[in-house]
Amino acid sequence: MALRFVEHDLTLPAISDEAQRRTGSRVGPITVIEGEVILGAAADQIRQIRPLVGLMKAA
Repeated sequence: MALRFVEHDLTLPAISDEAQRRTGSRVGPITVIEGEVILGAAADQIRQIRPLVGLMKAA
């Protein structure tokens, strides 16, 4: 399964401002899947992202 994504550079002021406006956060990582905003450390995000993209937890 291939997942498409777009990476944005939060060190750029315009990008950081847009992230704040859309998600309430300027600190990455920020993940948005079908309008659902997921914030936090990457390891925490992975647990939340897997069910959204149809992946089961690895055994």
